[in-house]
Order: sequence, then C-alpha cells, then structure tokens
Amino acid sequence: MDLKEMVRDGKVVRFAFYRDKNLWYRTEDGFEFPVPIDDVGTATFMAEDKAILFMRYIRKQLALVQEALAASTNDNRRAEGERATKAVIALAGAFEGIGAGRKVMKGLT
Repeated sequence: MDLKEMVRDGKVVRFAFYRDKNLWYRTEDGFEFPVPIDDVGTATFMAEDKAILFMRYIRKQLALVQEALAASTNDNRRAEGERATKAVIALAGAFEGIGAGRKVMKGLT
C-alpha cells in the first residue's frame, strides 16, 4: 500500500474506534492506524477529516506493518530452509542405505 495513494485527491479518514489510549482511524482504502491521545493535546479530532492531515500517523503504522511483514517473511524463509535441509539429509540417508544393500547383494562387504 502506498502512502501517497492513501492521502491524495482529497481522500478522507474516518474515526473507527478508541482502544488503549489510541484513536483508531481508517483510510478510504481500509488501512487502519492509531493516533495516540498523548499526541492530541488540545486539538480537535473529527469523525471524518482530510487524510493528508494524518500522514504522520499513517506513515508510522505503514512502517510497523512493513517491518512485521519482513520479519514474517524471513521466519518463513528460515523455516523453509530448515525443512529443505532435513529433506536432503533424509534423501542422502535413503540413498546411502540403497547403496549398502546393493553391496551386500553383490557380496562386496
């Protein structure tokens, strides 16, 4: 998801819910992001407002989502590599067993 696409052409954000000292808003694209009430101060936050005014908060949440996605991808790659290594070791053991069986049948051992 691109930040510029979420805020351009007069797009708006809408208040979704409040939880754990955060006002959660949703872009027209469906992306949800928090606005910490500690950052609000004396400002007025409307139920619907221009998305461009919330760029700072959208950018922070996008970075967190992308970071989590990258970590998840790395974990998946690591797990896939471990499974592949185990499969190769199992195949090597199986072929070694086949070779030993042939040697016994031919009387080479």
